[in-house]
Amino acid sequence: MSVFKQAKKNWDSYLLCTPTLILFIVFMVYPVFYLVRLSFYQWDGITQMKFIGLENYARLLRDPIWWKSLKNTMIYVVAKLVIELSLALGAAVVLNSKLKGKNLFRSIFFLPVVTSMAVMGIVFVGIFSPFEGVFNLILMKLGLISQFRDWLGEPSTALYTVIGVAIWHDLGINMVFFLAGLQSIPKYLYDAAKIDGAGSWQQLLHVTLPMLKPIALIIVMLSVIGSFKVFDIVNVMTNGGPYYASEVVTDYMFKYGFAGRGLGASVVAQQGYAATIGMGLFVVIAIFTFIQLKMGRIGR
Repeated sequence: MSVFKQAKKNWDSYLLCTPTLILFIVFMVYPVFYLVRLSFYQWDGITQMKFIGLENYARLLRDPIWWKSLKNTMIYVVAKLVIELSLALGAAVVLNSKLKGKNLFRSIFFLPVVTSMAVMGIVFVGIFSPFEGVFNLILMKLGLISQFRDWLGEPSTALYTVIGVAIWHDLGINMVFFLAGLQSIPKYLYDAAKIDGAGSWQQLLHVTLPMLKPIALIIVMLSVIGSFKVFDIVNVMTNGGPYYASEVVTDYMFKYGFAGRGLGASVVAQQGYAATIGMGLFVVIAIFTFIQLKMGRIGR
């Protein structure tokens, strides 16, 4: 049966899909093509657009703040990937066992996920405040510091403080994903492992982890892509400062696109350059996604 005959036969099914397809084209496909086009122009969002070719891309390659923000984004991605997913897997394994009150602990771990990242960022700005902040008070009570520190105002700690808050916020959702994977593993595999004399650690290494691999690859991919697009918590907690120490690509793009604070009072919106920053981020994410897919196929 030809493609056209099959489409004619199932026209009602295609008709039902049409509204969703139209929305996808308008809100997903069109903005991507518009972004690519905009990256070749100089535009402040108000006056007439001026075609400048590849000048924005040449500028991007020479921009030290772009490279700094990309480096910070990479640190954020790696930290979230290694620390958060390890903690999420550990929590899932523990809460999947015969632990009393495990439903309560699951709810506690998942609770931060349902709260707004931006709102929690504002709360944690107060918690990490150098002026009577709760975090400093606790550390002083424990004797770990001798004087209050500005955790969000020091270049050496700002980015890592934001990363810590982000891990706390997103840990629960990845724990739920791992829990779903753990509960899909057939019980008879563990029974067979016990008969062969495998202990808890050996069951984890030879049964749990291999069976979790398919869902783990999906979790890693979603975590990496989501981490590359981090914006709200950085913008709220540090605005990329101090001295671009916690600047990430999306926040840098936002500042040029909407002339946000942090680039100087004389800077006007440069939406063409902001689109170019977005294209740079797209290329980086595409490369990482391609590598992950290749690694996933090799591991099969």
